[in-house]
Amino acid sequence: MTPKQVLMSVLSESDANDVLEHRRVTIKKPLTERAAKLLVKEFERWGDPAGAVEIMIAKAWQGFNADWASQVTHRPAQRATGPVMM
Repeated sequence: MTPKQVLMSVLSESDANDVLEHRRVTIKKPLTERAAKLLVKEFERWGDPAGAVEIMIAKAWQGFNADWASQVTHRPAQRATGPVMM
């Protein structure tokens, strides 16, 4: 599975492309499949994957952590209720 396919499990194609471009061009660290799976978990935990992408890109973060985002947005991250299926 490609990183884009992994991201598109929770994001639109446009948002997935934005994440890939952000990592490749801005951060200069292309996204691996494993890193994409970790991002998807955190995007889901945030509860608004597209919103998480916006925060990640706006803050020039290499990755995304719902706890970090809750600190900068003053919005609590959602707690996972069980394992995330991929």
